[in-house]
Amino acid sequence: MSSSKSHEEIWSEWRDLVNMAPQELEDWLETEESKSAGDNDGEESTGHASGRRIVKIKRTN
Repeated sequence: MSSSKSHEEIWSEWRDLVNMAPQELEDWLETEESKSAGDNDGEESTGHASGRRIVKIKRTN
């Protein structure tokens, strides 16, 4: 699979996404995009549940 993005562009985008602030991640988890992504058993997707756990961890001192 080829991409029109350079290695540096992909790396930069990935770094920004994995380093979201808790509020940014919470806001994204409320979007339709996040709710429709990932494996779903009829309720919340695995990735969506993980996102909520990550927010909780990031907010822990």
